[in-house]
Amino acid sequence: RQIWRTCVEMDSVIAEVEWIPSARNPADGPSRLVDPTDWWTTDKVFHEIDQYFGGMTIDRMADGTNARLRRFNSRHWCRDCEEVNCFSVSWKGEKNYVCPPIGQIHRVLTHIEQTRAEFTVMVVPEWPAQPWWPQLIDMASVWLPIPLGAKAFAPGPSGCVEPWRHPAARWWAVLVSATKKTQSNA
Repeated sequence: RQIWRTCVEMDSVIAEVEWIPSARNPADGPSRLVDPTDWWTTDKVFHEIDQYFGGMTIDRMADGTNARLRRFNSRHWCRDCEEVNCFSVSWKGEKNYVCPPIGQIHRVLTHIEQTRAEFTVMVVPEWPAQPWWPQLIDMASVWLPIPLGAKAFAPGPSGCVEPWRHPAARWWAVLVSATKKTQSNA
């Protein structure tokens, strides 16, 4: 009905409308993708992080179901997202919040450095064996322990929660800055 109303308002004509089964409609596939990285911090945990660090302005890795802040970036277009692909924009001048998939932590740290972002709160596991760990240590200034471990996270529509695969891991909310690295290496 909305399409019909829009066409009438624009004085357009629909020549032919035909239903196409999903199996034959290439445009339908992306709408059915399941993102196994759609987990997030529980409301209680996010509230503690927000109270501690305060004033965060944008959630850099979210979607319409798990955004923790009014402003957010998303991996794919969704309603109300400010940008698609948080790595395509500078994070400088914002108070960023990011709860990245474990496989994206190194990329997030590199983007913080490249865009000279001064304030990013990252939710990360304590994992010294990871190649990104020394980079995180160099850039981190404040560490807030997340007390519930894997129970601090909730599943998104996919039902997957990456931290649940690592139940013994300690998790942290860490204030990270590109400028701290510059200062510590000077």
